[in-house]
Amino acid sequence: MPRPLSTLTFTLVLCAAPLAQAQEQASLGLGVGLVKPSDVDSTFWVTANYRFRLGDRLWLEPEAGYWKKGDDVPGLDVSIEDLNFGLNAILAMPGGGIEPWVGAGVGLHLVKGVLGVGGFDSGETETKLGIHLLGGLDFGLADSFDLFAALRYDIVSDLGQFKAYGGLRYKF
Repeated sequence: MPRPLSTLTFTLVLCAAPLAQAQEQASLGLGVGLVKPSDVDSTFWVTANYRFRLGDRLWLEPEAGYWKKGDDVPGLDVSIEDLNFGLNAILAMPGGGIEPWVGAGVGLHLVKGVLGVGGFDSGETETKLGIHLLGGLDFGLADSFDLFAALRYDIVSDLGQFKAYGGLRYKF
């Protein structure tokens, strides 16, 4: 896991622990999948989130995610990466062992582009606001664990991002 994301995940867990005690139920989710940014080839994406209950079917979900895509052309090194921090509202529709959900939220995306020529690199990072639209299913494995699958679209100014991912959610 990239160092910024592992540090962020650790911080998220530490900050979220007091909230878990105050809520009836909370969960920590870790996921992996693919992201297809506009005008960029698909690449690997990782995410971590913490869900806590606000109401009967309403959850609040702070999250972090990361992806990077690079191309090597002889004599030229080009890459783009996105580290995002977001907050989503999730509406769950309980139903036995499978729980569908939909959500929307906002996030800060730290988008960095790097251009390297002959061993010299030049990079620029921009902070962009994103709007997140997402939906998925949680599959109950056990009292404490769910598998999840999700689809998502992030509207990030000139870099729209379609994401398909899945993972494991630990409930406490």
